Amino acid sequence: MFLVVVSPPDENGFCYFANGIWEKRFYAGKAKTVIAEMDGLWSKTHGDTAIHISEIDYLVDITPDPLNEEEINKLVSIISPEKQKAARQTLAITHPACLEISCRPSNWCRRT
Repeated sequence: MFLVVVSPPDENGFCYFANGIWEKRFYAGKAKTVIAEMDGLWSKTHGDTAIHISEIDYLVDITPDPLNEEEINKLVSIISPEKQKAARQTLAITHPACLEISCRPSNWCRRT
């Protein structure tokens, strides 16, 4: 069994491993069962970084809901005042390409 996080399928049915590619293509090909967690914030990547939907046995959508104003305020309140404006703008971004270039850990603002 192989568990992996992927992007939503594109128009041709391919899901992408996004920023966590390494040996995932190899492991998916060897596993008897592939369980994929689809995260709508992950983006398409290039190279041998895709898996076709037909190769996935179970697909679960784990896309987090956007943060609401109360959640953003709670997260922003724990950082220094001079950095709060930038943090508030970063947390409000929902475009995945913008989230991937951040220097903070990718799961910092995500709910579990």
